[in-house]
Amino acid sequence: MKKLWLIMLTLILFFVVSNHAQGKTTWTRVTSIDQIESGKIYMLAAYSTSGDKSNGDMNYINYFKPYVESGYLYNEAINISATKIPSTIVTDSTKQYLSIILTQETNGWTVYNTTTHKYNGYSTGNIIDESDLYSATNYWTVNFNDNKFVEIENKRSPGLILGYKIDKDTKQLRVYSKTGTTAPILYKLTSYDLDESQDFKESDNIYQIPVTLRRSFTNDTYNSLVLPCEVNDYKAVFGSATTAYELSGYSNDNINFTTVIGNYLSANKPYIIAGTFNASPYKIGNVELNKISKPLSVSSDSKCSYIGNFSKTDLSGKDYYILCNNKFYPCGSQPAPFNILPYHCYFSLSESVKAKIAINGTETTDIECIQYDQKNNNDKYDMNGTKIEDITSYHGVYICNRHKYIR
Repeated sequence: MKKLWLIMLTLILFFVVSNHAQGKTTWTRVTSIDQIESGKIYMLAAYSTSGDKSNGDMNYINYFKPYVESGYLYNEAINISATKIPSTIVTDSTKQYLSIILTQETNGWTVYNTTTHKYNGYSTGNIIDESDLYSATNYWTVNFNDNKFVEIENKRSPGLILGYKIDKDTKQLRVYSKTGTTAPILYKLTSYDLDESQDFKESDNIYQIPVTLRRSFTNDTYNSLVLPCEVNDYKAVFGSATTAYELSGYSNDNINFTTVIGNYLSANKPYIIAGTFNASPYKIGNVELNKISKPLSVSSDSKCSYIGNFSKTDLSGKDYYILCNNKFYPCGSQPAPFNILPYHCYFSLSESVKAKIAINGTETTDIECIQYDQKNNNDKYDMNGTKIEDITSYHGVYICNRHKYIR
């Protein structure tokens, strides 16, 4: 029974959301035109000269760090002295922040809204599709004033700049006169964490930035992996003693994987990776995030699909299989919840298949069902799989009825 619980424990730790720190998105303030890079992602914060001026300070009191939640637009406001504008800010990875991509064209700069996936026009509600962008006169100049505030001025209507006035219905930035009271502050997205405790959203598809992965791997067993970005040298990232494998076909009840040639891993492609891993987090480098809606890797005769996953997903009761401890476990027979985390993968097999994974022609796995002890489903176990006799004197994380708790 203890061995059985150890298997269960490994699966729980592998698939239940872990308690480590949240991922971070870091933005760095831009104060001059030479610091702007065409094609990068930016966020406009706001400084207001109205409102609370206690102690002679003019404070951030409104419209700082815009974010979208449940389809609505919100303002994350804070109070900071005007002389202490932060050079960097870290945003909550669970929120979608309203940001733009600035691209320098022949006729000026274009402003692309990463939330609406439209270009920003010069008037409220003026949302421009790419096909209409070049026939319209919706170009901008970008300058900084003496106080290092940004002025993204419309070329069609000089004197109007993009500022922190937001149309809540269209989720577009609005223009206002340079003589207004709100001074825009420009921040550039300078780093982004992929974290297996957080879903990867379509809105996170962004251009070249430094990307870090926070994820758990188990040494000396086969781990699944899928990422919304390329990895140019996976051995340098994950460990020199790791090896990645890709699906090559299905034959004779074997799901065949072969060693990846070279050290390059493609975006949105599910892999198996094994060996001795470096410690998390993993610095992937300066890459483009580009998730597709349903990444699949399917064998030639379609009896097997290897499916990459970008959000926490309950696979209980479904005709899927997961790979853990070098064995297949059927998800259909598991009680809910049976969660797979972001950046992990699962298999879809036809009903007639009794498959094994074959790595470079050598069979390595078999299907194994998990049996749960229903008589003692209130027993508690520590992280080593040892039963806790007296929970009142225990401190730390423990397992009970397939869930993690902490005392």
